[in-house]
Amino acid sequence: MRRRSNGEGSLYYNEKFKRFEGKLVYIDPLTQDKKRASFYSVKSGKEVVKMMKRFKDGLEQGVVHISDKLTLKEWLEYWLENYKKNEIRVKTYERYYGDINGHIIPYVGKFALQNLTTDLLQRHFIFLLSHGGKKKQGLSPRTVNATRRLLIEAIEDAVGFGYLARNCVKKTKPIRVKHTEFMVLSHDMAHRLIQVAKDYNYQSWIVVVIAIGTGMRLAEIFGLTWGCIDFEKRKLVVVQSAIKTRSVGTQIQSDLKTQSSRREIPLPGFVMDALVEYKQWQENVLSKMPSYKDQGYVVANNYGNLMHPATFSYHVFKNILLVRAGISSNFRFHDLRHTHATWLLEAGVNVKVVSERLGHANIRITLDTYAHVLKTMQGEAVKVLDKIHNETIGEIKVEPVAAEVVEQTRIEAGKSDISDATVIEEVDEKTTRHK
Repeated sequence: MRRRSNGEGSLYYNEKFKRFEGKLVYIDPLTQDKKRASFYSVKSGKEVVKMMKRFKDGLEQGVVHISDKLTLKEWLEYWLENYKKNEIRVKTYERYYGDINGHIIPYVGKFALQNLTTDLLQRHFIFLLSHGGKKKQGLSPRTVNATRRLLIEAIEDAVGFGYLARNCVKKTKPIRVKHTEFMVLSHDMAHRLIQVAKDYNYQSWIVVVIAIGTGMRLAEIFGLTWGCIDFEKRKLVVVQSAIKTRSVGTQIQSDLKTQSSRREIPLPGFVMDALVEYKQWQENVLSKMPSYKDQGYVVANNYGNLMHPATFSYHVFKNILLVRAGISSNFRFHDLRHTHATWLLEAGVNVKVVSERLGHANIRITLDTYAHVLKTMQGEAVKVLDKIHNETIGEIKVEPVAAEVVEQTRIEAGKSDISDATVIEEVDEKTTRHK
């Protein structure tokens, strides 16, 4: 054991467990009791020293450290509230909270961090796939994989703070996810849906028109303000979204999903015309209502407030608009985004342009999502090539070559052949003489 200077703790190598270990005595900021913290690393003593330094820095900043003999439940609850809550978006926090309390703690939360194993957690993920969820009917592979990624992140921080020597979750295998098929509306069906939405009410109409004409996400459409629309340049900018939280309800979130989500979208004529008509209706009809208070939202309710995206998606879009339009109930609002992208790709629009309109983080996401659409366009590519070839052939006039020119070319070609043959023979003779 090597004892460090006063207050720095001790550092030694444990032959039995083949790891570096550190011990540090500290005063609990809450109870003022003297406690001991342990740190482990299979890499190096320097790694342990770094852990101890982070621990001490946290103490100086008022961070309360929990016992090194803690359960997974205790760590996840502490980690979420003290390390993640102020770092992640509200909806992400709510998803983490739901996954932790719904998919992890009830099953493996009682296990001490030190007793977690890769096999234990792998079997847990398989269990969630078949028996997870409130109804115990199993979770989707995507949900199970999201829970796995959350656990990897939480345990990685436990390793960083010295509560564990390694992250056993990393060695688990993700659940294989099948490609999710999406539905795309024909032009006629889309037109019918737009008309049905307008007959129902103006708010529903403008939401559907914007979705089909821009490919924007539902939350982005509901977070749209009139200040984000440039009527002169015929474009809009996406800078925020409307989300529904358990604690606050519907609110604006300016922290978008990715940096690419903050984007500029040029608008087609039919969307511009609809926005002009809708704005006039909002100013002449909706704003005249006694309870209406203008807050600048494009999609506003009768009070001028934000509308609930999830409520619209389920109660209005799925249960009313799709039924009246005669569209399958399996069609999701998000499929309007897929419809927008598919139409553009089928029309030959560059995939990079489509990716930018959708706000994808990179073009690979677009290519992976619409790979089957691009594959079906091979037939169109062949037709285009045939058209180019046929048009070119029709324009080219081939002039006959004089007989003497043909003969001269043949002679020159023959001389070249003879010259080459002579060289080959010379090489062969030299080689033979050498032998």
